[in-house]
Amino acid sequence: MTVAVLGFTGFVMIMVVAVIVGKKMDDREGK
Repeated sequence: MTVAVLGFTGFVMIMVVAVIVGKKMDDREGK
């Protein structure tokens, strides 16, 4: 149970970071 929760939390954090990084890259490119 704990491993599943940690894995899910880590997956969510990676997705959130990917979205934030993607938005910053778009802003830098001036899109």
